[in-house]
Amino acid sequence: MMYFKRYVKAASIIEFVAQRLGKSVDEAYREVIWKLEDAFGDPMRGLEEAVIRGDTVLRNAGIPEEWIEHIVEAARNHVKVKTLRISGIITVRSFEPDGVERIKKVLMEAKKVIDSSGKRVSGRIYNIGSPKYRVDLQGYDYKELESVLDEVVERASKTAKELNVEFSFERLKL
Repeated sequence: MMYFKRYVKAASIIEFVAQRLGKSVDEAYREVIWKLEDAFGDPMRGLEEAVIRGDTVLRNAGIPEEWIEHIVEAARNHVKVKTLRISGIITVRSFEPDGVERIKKVLMEAKKVIDSSGKRVSGRIYNIGSPKYRVDLQGYDYKELESVLDEVVERASKTAKELNVEFSFERLKL
């Protein structure tokens, strides 16, 4: 039932675009909907990917160029992509005279991983009460979020070990 509802919504969005372009419903199915279904298994998934990644996914699916700009615009206006969140708590302690600087370096390494993960994952690290810092990641793909979080923990742990800083990580269940 859910697949059917998603299919009908995607079809109505594409039919709306076809009407704006002066195309028939048959042309909309032949040139767009069936190609999205072949490429993504579900036309709505194709529209969601267009919202997330932009027009290149439509080009890769074989959609004619005259449709692409209009489809992306309509998808951004009518398709809401759910974002996922994962979180964890990093605990860092140092008893060295320059401990604050060492802790900053550990957290900055973790932040670099988040910043280098690209547009699909965003996140932040903030203090919730010394020595605990919360890591929040947000994105569209659970596996990708998990991968970035694992890399954050790995890089921070490695840096902490090099700088003689106590480090622990606890995953939060949201």
